[in-house]
Amino acid sequence: MMYPIAFQALEGTLVTLKCQICISPIEIYVSDDVEWYFNNTVSNDTSRLIESDNVFISPEDRSLIIHNIKSEQAGQYWCKFGDTLSIYYYISIDTDLEGVKTVYPTTAPNMPHAIPQNIVSEYNLNIYTTWTKWSLCSNCNVVGKKVRYGYCTVSSRADINKKSIIEEKLLANYKRQSILFFFVLCIIYLKISKCVTFSCRE
Repeated sequence: MMYPIAFQALEGTLVTLKCQICISPIEIYVSDDVEWYFNNTVSNDTSRLIESDNVFISPEDRSLIIHNIKSEQAGQYWCKFGDTLSIYYYISIDTDLEGVKTVYPTTAPNMPHAIPQNIVSEYNLNIYTTWTKWSLCSNCNVVGKKVRYGYCTVSSRADINKKSIIEEKLLANYKRQSILFFFVLCIIYLKISKCVTFSCRE
């Protein structure tokens, strides 16, 4: 069983969503039938996603790539292959740059570090940080810095008792509400690390 994933993204950053469907990776690679859908948080309208200036679908693994994500792109995302659906992603967009906490690798002593993974047993949830790729080094041939963003991510840990009398729709709503509720525990990070690049292009 696949569970929904929710996370907060900082407005203006890059977001990548993998098309996690239980079929052969070869089928995804050779098929053009993988489609992405989006349900807007505000209007509750559902539409098929079409590539645009800041929305792309990877030709390699059909991941959804959103550059410079905007507040109006908050909502629910999922991909579809025939009658098979992927997990659901619930994305919340944070527009408050002042709310971003700067942290450093654990190798940097006496500096703030990211909070480790938190398990909320009562709701069978994991709260952890999903990191973007490191940026390029800021300087060439001298010590510079590189950065990456960490998004607060919430996902289910384990199956809820199959003997539960809760109907499937109510169960899905319960999971969604639990996930969205725990956004209050989330922090968006900016991680900074030292770097040196010796081969720079002009």
